[in-house]
Amino acid sequence: AVVVAEGQSGGRGRLGRDWDSPPAVGLYVSLLLRPPLPPWELPQITLTAAVAVVKAVERAAGVTPGIKWPNDLLLDGKKLGGILTEMETESDRIRYLVVGLGLNVNNPQFPGELQNTATSLALTQGRSFSRVAILKAWLEEFDSLYQRFLAREFPGILEEWKRYAVTLGRMVTVRQGSRTIQGLALEVASDGALILKTRAGETVRVTSGEIAPDPPGGRGI
Repeated sequence: AVVVAEGQSGGRGRLGRDWDSPPAVGLYVSLLLRPPLPPWELPQITLTAAVAVVKAVERAAGVTPGIKWPNDLLLDGKKLGGILTEMETESDRIRYLVVGLGLNVNNPQFPGELQNTATSLALTQGRSFSRVAILKAWLEEFDSLYQRFLAREFPGILEEWKRYAVTLGRMVTVRQGSRTIQGLALEVASDGALILKTRAGETVRVTSGEIAPDPPGGRGI
């Protein structure tokens, strides 16, 4: 099932943050899936959805966003959108999951605290875009990638994700609540974990958290 909102009065992002969702300008979509998969494969679906967004924006708008691990979409160094994936499980399998997409399409401006960190396709390209065309492209791209994912072709999807990644090869700080981990982002593993090499030479797997300082973007989807 696909649910599309014209606007959201309580748009929500990662870590319980608000997501600025003014009516008639953005793309706010929830996609319900019931994959016959174990819960630990959820991060792979998030990465798959991000690749689909990049491909859709390329098709419909002619620009290529970058992906910041784990789920942010950046354009010109600012946040264009994000993906939030949540699930309900039973025993050792996913009962259902919801892939949420928030994308700034025709936003003419942003609230004061977001002006320096968020952007939209219209702001960067100087013209408006069809939200329906972008939605159609995303659903088509995601459907194709999702079928590949279910056919156990995630390694190939991950290689596509890496081509769009803006995190790899950079020194980053990952926040996990009150804990921070600093290191060089070496790789994203097959399970979606970010692999860091710390200044002490230790290799660390990061499976959750956010890269700080929180770059460009909405308040955090």
